[in-house]
Amino acid sequence: MKIRNKTLKFLVFLFVTALIFFVLFRRIDFKEVLIVLSQTDVKLFFLALVISAFACLVAAVEKYKWVLRFFGLSVSSREVRIFKLGSFPLKELMPFKSGEFIRAVFLKRRFDMPYYKGLSAVFTNYFLRIFILGFLSLVSWFYCRGFTRGLVLSLFSLLIFLIFAGKIFKTGIFSVKRHAGGTNGGGLWRFDSKGIYRSFFYSGLLEICLLLNFFILFKAVGINISFSDRIFYFPLIVAASSFPLGLRGLGVREGLIVLVFSQGFSLAGLLAGGLLISLVNELFPTLIGLFYMNSFFEEFAGGACLAENPVEKYLEKRRKNVITKYRIKKRSREIVQVLKTFGARGMELLDIGAADGEMLTFLKSELELKRAVGIEPEARLREANKDTGVLILEGSGEKLPFKSGEFDCVVIASVIEHADDASKLLFEANRVLRPGGIVIISAVNPICDRIAVFFGFKPDDHKRTYGLKKLNKVLTANGFQIKILKRFGPLFYELAAAIKK
Repeated sequence: MKIRNKTLKFLVFLFVTALIFFVLFRRIDFKEVLIVLSQTDVKLFFLALVISAFACLVAAVEKYKWVLRFFGLSVSSREVRIFKLGSFPLKELMPFKSGEFIRAVFLKRRFDMPYYKGLSAVFTNYFLRIFILGFLSLVSWFYCRGFTRGLVLSLFSLLIFLIFAGKIFKTGIFSVKRHAGGTNGGGLWRFDSKGIYRSFFYSGLLEICLLLNFFILFKAVGINISFSDRIFYFPLIVAASSFPLGLRGLGVREGLIVLVFSQGFSLAGLLAGGLLISLVNELFPTLIGLFYMNSFFEEFAGGACLAENPVEKYLEKRRKNVITKYRIKKRSREIVQVLKTFGARGMELLDIGAADGEMLTFLKSELELKRAVGIEPEARLREANKDTGVLILEGSGEKLPFKSGEFDCVVIASVIEHADDASKLLFEANRVLRPGGIVIISAVNPICDRIAVFFGFKPDDHKRTYGLKKLNKVLTANGFQIKILKRFGPLFYELAAAIKK
C-alpha cells in the first residue's frame, strides 16, 4: 500500500509539472525558447555554476551542520557533505519532500540520533529557508517605501524574531533526554545558541547565492529586471517553488516567473531564464551529489559498524569504488613506465604498504620480476591477496624484516603520507637496497589532498603531505640521488625516483 501511495504521489507531481509546461508552451513558441538558450552568455552561465557549486558544497553543508549542532549532534563538515549530498539524487526523486526521511534514517543508523531529532533538523532547515526568503522580501518592500525606514524596520523585525526564537529554545523544549549509550555520551540534547545563530548566517549565505543566480542567469539571456522587483519577487518565487508542488518545483518555478514578469519582457526569454535557473540551482547540485552517492551508500549500509572498521571500509573501496580503482591502475602504470627506463626486467622488488597486492601483481606481470614481495601491517588486507605468485608479509616500513641489500627496487606508493617517521621509512628502504638500487615514491599532491578532504571525497587520514620539493629534500637527506621528479594523472600525483648512492 505504501509503495502504491508513493507511486501515485510521484505520478501526480509528474502530471502537475507536465501540465504547467503544456500550458506554457501553448503560449510560448518552443523554437523561440531554444533560440534564446542558444544565445546565452556562456561566461555568465559558468559563473552561475560556480556560485551554485559553492552554495551546494559549502553554504548548504555548513547550514546543515550547525542545525544538527543545535539539536545536540556534533559532526564534521565532511560527514555532513557525504550524507547530505550523497542522498540528494535519491531525495529529488521522491515527492512531498519525503526523501528527507532518508537523512533522518541515516542519522539514526550512523550517529544514533533519534528519528524525531533528525526530522526536527529537516523542518528547521525549511523553516530557516522560508524565514530568510520572507525577510529578504520584507526588506525589499520597506526599501521601496524609503531606504532609511526600510533598513530600520527590517533590522528591528529580525532582532525581535531572534530574541523570540532564543527565548523559546532556551525554555528547554528541545532538552529531551535520550537513551544511554549514544555517540554523544548520553545526557541531554541541550540548546546550542551558537548552532542556531550560525545556522541563520549560513542559511542567509545560501539563499543569497541562489538568488544571485536568478539575476545572473536572467542577465545571461538578456532579461534585465529592476532591482526592486528582483529583491521582492525572486525570494517569493524561490519560497513557492520549495513547497511540494511538481517535481522539485520544476514547472512551478518557470510558471511563476512567466506570470509575474510577463508585462514588458519576452515570454520566451523569461521561460529560458527559468529553465536555466532550474538547471543551475536544482539539477546541477543533483549531479554533484552523484559523486557522493557511493560513500553515502557505504556509510548507510554499514552504519556505525563500518565506521568502526576502517580497514574493511578501505578494502571495500578498493574493490568497488570506480575512482579508487582508476587511481590504483593509473599509479601502477606510471610506476611500470618509470621502472622500464631503469631496465627493470628480472629485478627483485619490494612493495611497502602492499595492501591486497593488486599493484604488486600488476608490476610482476608487466615487468617479469624475478621476485615480488610486499609488506603490509593489516592482516585483513594481506588475507585479501589472491595471487599466490606474490608474497605479502606482515611488517612495517619503519622496521623491515629483511637483510641489508636484498632488493633491486623498493616501491612506496601512497604510503609515505601515513608513516609516523618518514626518515626512518627511507632509512630502511635504503638499507634493504643493493648499491645502485632504485626507490620509487608516489604521493598525492598536497593541494589536491586538502581539496579532496574539504569536499568530503576522502577522510583526513594523512599525517603529512609531500610535494616534489619535500620529496626531493627527504630523499636526498636519506642517502638517495634524485633521478626523476614529476607529476602525473588528472589528480596530480607526485612521483620521485631515486637511486641509492
